[in-house]
Order: sequence, then structure tokens, then C-alpha cells
Amino acid sequence: MAEKYPYKTEEQRLSNYAVYDLLLKGEHYSAFAIRAEKGFTERYALLRYLTCNFAGLVCKVMADFLFGEEIKIKCENNQDWIQAFYEGNSMRTLNFETAISNTALGDAIYKIRVENKEIIVESVKPSMYTADLTTLGRGGKPKREELAWKEKVGEKEYLIRETYTPGFVSITINELEKNGDIGAPVEVTDYNTMAGTVYVAQTETKIKKNLLVHVPNYRTSGSYYGLSDFIDIQPLLFGLNNRMTKIDNILDKHSDPILAVPPGVMDEEGHVRMEAFKMIEMPEDGKAPEFIVWNASLESAFSEIDKIVEFLFMFSETSPDVLGLSKGGQAESGRALKMRLIRTLAKRNRKRIYYDQALREIFMIAQELSNANGFTVDGVKCPKPAEKVDVLWDDGLLNDPLEEAKLETLKLENGLISKKRAIMKLEGVTEELAEQIIEEVGDEMPEPTPIVALPRVTNEQ
Repeated sequence: MAEKYPYKTEEQRLSNYAVYDLLLKGEHYSAFAIRAEKGFTERYALLRYLTCNFAGLVCKVMADFLFGEEIKIKCENNQDWIQAFYEGNSMRTLNFETAISNTALGDAIYKIRVENKEIIVESVKPSMYTADLTTLGRGGKPKREELAWKEKVGEKEYLIRETYTPGFVSITINELEKNGDIGAPVEVTDYNTMAGTVYVAQTETKIKKNLLVHVPNYRTSGSYYGLSDFIDIQPLLFGLNNRMTKIDNILDKHSDPILAVPPGVMDEEGHVRMEAFKMIEMPEDGKAPEFIVWNASLESAFSEIDKIVEFLFMFSETSPDVLGLSKGGQAESGRALKMRLIRTLAKRNRKRIYYDQALREIFMIAQELSNANGFTVDGVKCPKPAEKVDVLWDDGLLNDPLEEAKLETLKLENGLISKKRAIMKLEGVTEELAEQIIEEVGDEMPEPTPIVALPRVTNEQ
């Protein structure tokens, strides 16, 4: 039996990716496979379906917490080169974008490649990625990983597979049948001639690491692929959309009420009599015509919505304080705000564990590639042997300058920190600039006024 693509073992994961991606983009009508009501077209039913995209909100909040503030990179000998690599590849933007999709899909993939001898890092769709879980090594890192995608040349589709093993990157190409069967192999050189591509059958990297870095959102023991933040809230999203849609439709139906008129306005055939436009026959009880209006009692529906939203905040570990929706009023200090955001910050720290490991691995791969092959960043080779890189993270919250100044002053008064270190922390400057500030402050301090002793008054004449 012919092998199929997508692979049978990956069907559920790829299906989940497709649903979660729709939820992220606010396309809940398609994600939940809502069917058009009887008598309505598909497009009209779509317009009548009210979407509250809490899923997209959760993703953006966590991306802001992770990469809203610039991370700092620290190493001993290759600092400038690593910083140039980080900035040249716009990694702050790249990290932010992967954090959004990682929260939604459960996985993010970084790919390191070389173009014109320059080292480049980019993100690829997790749906292209497959790990050979039979080759897991130290730290759960697979020794064989693959990126696969389809390309169309003329009327025929081809499957391109890029396989990563320690020291090598290989390309294989196969014909792809309409039913998904993987067909006959095609020589890479022949495909390049046919499609105008420049694929290389095999490239030696000369390093022992694969050039793919997988970042799970979070995972449990024994699992390799990450879990989406939508797992716990997907039914709640459906319930919220459903309740809001029902309320909207009820109000829409009763926005055009029926007019109730007394006897005599309509003739036997159901037509309004012309004279009725000027004169209306009143019944014996004297009751005037009136509109039939439904007195909607929606309090219970809105109460359910409030409870669903409360559960969404709870199970997504997103504090209402993040959105300024706290019922307890404004936090009086940065410390108080952190205490209110304790679960959201814990969630952010959980994600940071995986991103910290991934970023350090990316920086190590880049250094090793440059050392082994002479590849460059902005035309410069890595000056020293590859070394460990530390990633320094902020807390993701807006800083409270007054609170920070009080804290550093307190530490200074108790002899726990030097004046230079306090200035470096508060002003965000280097050691040299901090020393200059100390000198400037010392030069501008006024000279102390000498105290002159007054003459003693005695009884002697």
C-alpha cells in the first residue's frame, strides 16, 4: 500500500492545527462547522453568527507578556556578533509572531539556513514539521526531523521533503497523486530544471546539531508535540458565541413588530381598506391599534454570558486586570498588580522555559555554523569559539519608576548595593556611563556652608 501525505500518524495533529488557526483568526463559524439554518444561505447564516474572539485575545496577551519588552542577550566573547545576528534577523518581531501562533497551535518551529554565506533564522509552519520519534536522543531531541510541503508544476503536484540529521540536510522529491499517495521519486536536478528551483540533494553542515529548533507551548511527560492554550476553553468559546448569537437573533426578529388593528380595517380577502388610512374603526371597548411587542426577559442569558466569560478568564489563566476589567479597582502599586496577575505571570514563565532553551540553542547553532564553515552575519565571522549565551528576560509588565527608585534607594541606604550599580539599574546605562553620572552629580553638588561658632557670652567686663 502506497504511503500517503499527510502522513497517517500526523492527521489528528494537523487537523487540530487547522481548527486552532481558524479560532485564532476569529473564523469561529468555520472552526465549529456551523451549518446554515434552513431558509438561509450560507453567507447570510455567517453574517448572523456572532463571534467573540477571546481566543485571539489570549494569544496576543501572552505574546505581549513574552516579547513585548526587548530581551537582553549576554555572553562573554561573542556579544557583538550575537547581537548583530539577533538584530539582523529581526528576531524581536520573529519571536513575537511565533509566540502568537505557538499559544494557538501548541508548537513553533525555527529554521536556521544559509543564503549567500549569511546565517538566517526564520519561522516555518508547524504543519510542515514532522519529528521521527523513534530517534529521540538526549533531552528528547529527535535525531531526524523533516519539513514537507507541496509544490505545483504545471498540472502536477510534487511533495518536497527536507530531512535534517546531525551534520546533513537532504532534499527528496516525489510525485504526489490526487488521492494523496506519494508516487515515484524525482531527481533533484531534473526537478530544478523543470521548476526553476535551486534545491541541493544533500548539504553538509559540519556540526552535530540539526538546523531546526522546536518550541512547544507546553507539554506533558511522554509527549513531544506541544499543547494549545485553546484546549481548555474551546467549548466555552462555542458556548459564548452561541449565546451571543441567539440573543442577537432574538432582538433582530423583534425589531420589526406586527401591528394589531381592530375589526373592520381588513376586508374579507385580507386587504386593507382604502378608507382605513384616514379613518380607523374603533371597537366597542375603544381600544386603539397597537404593535405586538415581545417583552424579552434576557437577564438569565446575560447572567450565563457573565459566567462563561469568568470561566474563560479562569481556564485560560488570563487575569481581568490585564485588560483593565478588574472589579477590585486600579492596583495601587506595581507589586500589587503583580500579585493580581500571579496566575498569568506563572503561565508566562511556563512558556518562557521553552523559549529560553530554544533561543539559547539557536544562538549556539549560529556560532557553530560560522566557526565550522566561515559563514557570516553582516559579513563578519564569529570571532571566538561557540559559547553559552544567556537570555535575560523582563517581567513583561510596565515598569513603575517611582517604585523602582524607592527600592534601589532602600538597598543603597542599607549598604546592599553601590551607587554605581543603582544608577546602572535605574537608568539602564553601562558601568562607564554610570561613573560619569556620579562624577557629574558630584561636581554639581553645592559646597557645604561652613558653620562659624558664635562668640561666647561671659560676665567678665
